[in-house]
Amino acid sequence: MTLSPTDQSRLAELERLAERATPGEWEVVSDNGTMIPQPCVIDKYQTIICNVLEDNWDANARLIAASRSAIPWLIQWVRRLEKEGEGGE
Repeated sequence: MTLSPTDQSRLAELERLAERATPGEWEVVSDNGTMIPQPCVIDKYQTIICNVLEDNWDANARLIAASRSAIPWLIQWVRRLEKEGEGGE
């Protein structure tokens, strides 16, 4: 598999974003522990990564939390496919 220059650039940007984000697994909680309960995404230390405040909060929060692990995994998978396409592995 060979990526176009545009795809390479997008993949590299996702990789930079993932490297700079708070590390570890993220999860969704329905109450952020403040006086005004609201759903949020937290890291393994219970640090709030983001609050999600709209009608479709559950699905959006779950996507945000899942993306923390999924994006690095997908980048590695694409890189592996790219390497295999070049005759590696």
